[in-house]
Amino acid sequence: MITRNYFGKITPRISKYVVEKRYDGKWEINKEEYCLKTTAVVGDGVLMWIGIEPFDSMVKAYAWLKKHVNELL
Repeated sequence: MITRNYFGKITPRISKYVVEKRYDGKWEINKEEYCLKTTAVVGDGVLMWIGIEPFDSMVKAYAWLKKHVNELL
């Protein structure tokens, strides 16, 4: 779902996962729970978790999030 934050900026999110811009201009998927915000990771049965590479655009990050939202920790 595409929403706006309290500053009026677009923040694409699905449940507790949100796509946000990093300091270097890349886009990443973060997990928001109560007052804690962490970088989202993919759950794996063998290695426990795998990091997600940053994306070049918000559209690519949101498309990836929609496809893999059930695999994230």
